[in-house]
Amino acid sequence: MSSSRNGGNSLQRALLLGLGLGLGVVVGVILYQELKRRQEEETSGPTEKALIRPPAQAITIPPPSRTREIALKREERRDIQPAVLPLSIEALPAKFRRGEPGTIRVRTLPDATCAIEAVYSTGRRPTGLDTGPITAGENGECEWTWGIGTSGTYVDVTIQGWLEGYENAEETLRVPISD
Repeated sequence: MSSSRNGGNSLQRALLLGLGLGLGVVVGVILYQELKRRQEEETSGPTEKALIRPPAQAITIPPPSRTREIALKREERRDIQPAVLPLSIEALPAKFRRGEPGTIRVRTLPDATCAIEAVYSTGRRPTGLDTGPITAGENGECEWTWGIGTSGTYVDVTIQGWLEGYENAEETLRVPISD
């Protein structure tokens, strides 16, 4: 009887060993597949299930490089200064003569407003000069004419000009006076 028992025990042991090995193989295969899935996730990124769509009312923030571009453009706009109004002065004739008319012509942009100030070398101001502002015509010119005084060796003429959208401008010209 003992030999039949030993045979039964051997069969049981073989069966248990086969069952253990089979179960070990199944567990090993499951672990291998799980490990393989995790490695694929790490190399290819999250699966579609892991992606969550933001709600419709979510705020979208641009990536840092785009945010920096936007900030730089805003700063550039702050640094932009308006252009200075172009202004040039010309005396006609180039050398004024005492007791004769002298003209100051200014070239600027159309519709710019200009004002004149003149002071002789003696410190006096011309009495016949209307110093009120003048608006430049379509050609961008303004003119002032007056009778030149009988004393002084020169006249300093200062023109101020302004126009919306431009920085104000000021130019000075010294015109010699002779007999």
